[in-house]
Amino acid sequence: MEKTHRITADWDNTTRWGSLYLIVKRLLKRYYNVHLVVEKSKRGYHIIITLPVPIAWQRCLELRGMLGDDPKRVDIDQLKRVGDYPARKQVLFTRKRGNEVVTLFSGVVTVQNWVETWKKIVKKAKGGADGDKAKVG
Repeated sequence: MEKTHRITADWDNTTRWGSLYLIVKRLLKRYYNVHLVVEKSKRGYHIIITLPVPIAWQRCLELRGMLGDDPKRVDIDQLKRVGDYPARKQVLFTRKRGNEVVTLFSGVVTVQNWVETWKKIVKKAKGGADGDKAKVG
């Protein structure tokens, strides 16, 4: 069975902060800590979650859907093949047509620091406005 440590989402022209909050919270109950990267791109955000242990590729695709990843990206990654083997890429462009992403957060989150970290990420993403009042699910 194919496995991966990495879960990605590419949010173009949308945000799913509530979904990010709930999924990371759920992952933390199981794994206690995860590495999270949130990047601002020209059209939206990149979310990268790295788990301490691998999960099944199919579960990764399900979580990407729940995170609000572009359904076309999920479908393409589901169908991509190299010869007889699936191509597990989860490509996110850090530079595209001269535009670079800006890292809003990169670090390990735990059960103890997740709520506060999430609020800081949302506040930074919104340019400093309403982050402390962001709804926590």
